[in-house]
Amino acid sequence: MSSLASGTAKLMTGRIAAMAIGFGTAPIVARLFSPEDYGVVGLISSIVQWLSAFSCFGYMAAIPLSASRAETRALLRLCLLITGALMLPVVLVPVLGGDLLIEILDEPRLKQFFWFIPVMFLLAVLRQLGSYTLSRERKFGWSALSELGNVCAARPIQIVLGGLLGGSALFLLLSTVVGGIVAVAIAAAIVVPMLVRKGDKESQPQLRLREVAKHHKQFPSVQMWTNVLNTTRGSVSVLLMGTLFATEVIGHYSLGCKLVSLPLTILGVSLGQVFYPEAADEWRRNGSIATTLHNTVRILSITCIFPLVAMGVMGPLMFELFLGANWREAGVYAQIMTPWLLVMLVASPTSTVFLIRRRAHITFIYVAVLLVAQLGAVAVGGLLGGPRLALMGFSGTGTIILLHKLGLTLKLGKVRRRTAAVLMLKEMFRALFFLAPAALAYWVANQQFVAIGLACAATAVHSLLLYKREPAVRRKLEVILARFSQAR
Repeated sequence: MSSLASGTAKLMTGRIAAMAIGFGTAPIVARLFSPEDYGVVGLISSIVQWLSAFSCFGYMAAIPLSASRAETRALLRLCLLITGALMLPVVLVPVLGGDLLIEILDEPRLKQFFWFIPVMFLLAVLRQLGSYTLSRERKFGWSALSELGNVCAARPIQIVLGGLLGGSALFLLLSTVVGGIVAVAIAAAIVVPMLVRKGDKESQPQLRLREVAKHHKQFPSVQMWTNVLNTTRGSVSVLLMGTLFATEVIGHYSLGCKLVSLPLTILGVSLGQVFYPEAADEWRRNGSIATTLHNTVRILSITCIFPLVAMGVMGPLMFELFLGANWREAGVYAQIMTPWLLVMLVASPTSTVFLIRRRAHITFIYVAVLLVAQLGAVAVGGLLGGPRLALMGFSGTGTIILLHKLGLTLKLGKVRRRTAAVLMLKEMFRALFFLAPAALAYWVANQQFVAIGLACAATAVHSLLLYKREPAVRRKLEVILARFSQAR
């Protein structure tokens, strides 16, 4: 567990610092830019995410499984060649389909931002390549630094341009591009020297790209299409809501999901990035993933369930006080999405079990079912009710399907499902117990500031008890404090 915890801690350090910057400046940015601006950015980002699902034909996900540095280099070369070939059709997408998309969404402002699509696509691919390679090389500190550099570059641009020239979707997109360039540059400082290092090439002969591509054929044949369906589910859901509702709704949804998924972004993604190579190593050594999988579920449960439950209980109040009255509806959307994100918190980082067990087709089936169910729920909810009903359907269907997938993941990883379920339920009931006074103060007595005070007190008590009952957490904090004291 030590290597898993150590790698996760390194990634979390950078992501927590990035979150602190992003979260601390969110009240400023939210007041500079309107929900409509975020809605336009959300639509452009959805298109980029869908195109990125085809990136490298899925071969980038094979990098953590490579058995040698030579195989890693071969996979990187293969991915870069495929990316170069894909750039032309990506450039043509807005040229050939832009007018149709504007007509369907009834959002003429999109036209002036279509040129961001190929730029953001290329940066997204390069960032993923850097992330997978740094994970394979166990350079988790550099991966964390890349995340931090992205936020440190993007946030000042948003604040300065938004404050001086007024809020505009253009400035949000420009900051995204600049942040992506910085993140890629940091990752390239490690990845590029590894590609051209002569000593490694002499000791490990260069592999033929055809052999590497054939060995990892499950990625283009199954995994890529799984990513396409999965991304289609998310991107088309946003585009469908853009068709059914105003762009303002997309802005509320985009920012709401972004903030409520912070625990998933900080710890879930960090732990998943470490889990993949660690679990692959355990499977090669022991023919089992039980230890790494159980430790992952446990860490996610004891650290992330509480903040997600807090968002589910107090979401509208948190958004209204933190970002302003214009964003209260985003808090309602975040509240509706909490059950889905709660299950995804555990199911997403551990889903690579299917790749390790050579069962990628199972993930494909689940994603296909999610695509049909969630898009259908959004369409029916949007036509019969409104944005809230559409999101309830999206969240509810996703929660049920992902729970079934998580159960199968645990079974394949040889972890007792009953044990994992009891662990997660205990943390959920513990969070609800601590947050009950704050919920009553807000929803029954309508005492907003009292509710916030009680929620802060509940967070402090929960953190203290976590510190006392988890020796590993306590030892890690003591080491960090000791290093800080020595530095002073």
